[in-house]
Amino acid sequence: MVSLLCIGTLQAQLVPKGSKILSTQLTNLGFNSVSYKIGDSDESIKMNRIGLSLLGGYAILDNVVILGSFALQSLKLDEDKLSAVTLGGTARKYFDNGFFAGAGLNLLNGKIVEESTTLIDGLVHAGFSHEIFPKLTIEPMVTFSTKLAGGNLEGYDHKLKYTQISINIGFSYYF
Repeated sequence: MVSLLCIGTLQAQLVPKGSKILSTQLTNLGFNSVSYKIGDSDESIKMNRIGLSLLGGYAILDNVVILGSFALQSLKLDEDKLSAVTLGGTARKYFDNGFFAGAGLNLLNGKIVEESTTLIDGLVHAGFSHEIFPKLTIEPMVTFSTKLAGGNLEGYDHKLKYTQISINIGFSYYF
C-alpha cells in the first residue's frame, strides 16, 4: 500500500555489475490461486499457503542478477496443516523503468497428506523495484509456478500436480 501511495516520489533501483543483494520476501499474499491434483482425478483441491524466503544474489552484469533462495512455507490443505522447505535459484533482469522479470527453479521437500514428497518446480515472475531509502527497495511481484518433476507420494500410486499464481512482496538491500 505504501508503495502504491508514494509511487510518484519513489525511484527505480538500477543494479550495477558487481552489486551484492540481500533480500527477504513474504510470499503468497492476498490473491493466491493454487490447484493441486492427485493422480488422474478431475477433483482439484484448494489450499492456502504463505511463506518466507531469504535470498542472496550477485549482479553478473548491469541489471542482471543471479539469486539463491531458502524458503519456509506453511500450507493448509482442507483441514490438514502442511510445511515445506525450498531451495532455489533465479535469474532476474532489471529494466531502466524499475520493472524486472525473472525465471528460476526450486527444489521443494515437504509433507503432503502425511506423506513426504520432493519435487522440482519452475517459476517466472515480474515486478517493480521501488527505492524507499538509499540502497533499500520494496519489490512487489507476481509469480507463476508449476511442478516440473517429482511429486510422488510414498505409499500412493499418485503423482502430485500443481500450478500457482501468487502475489509476493519483498525488501532488498543492495551493497
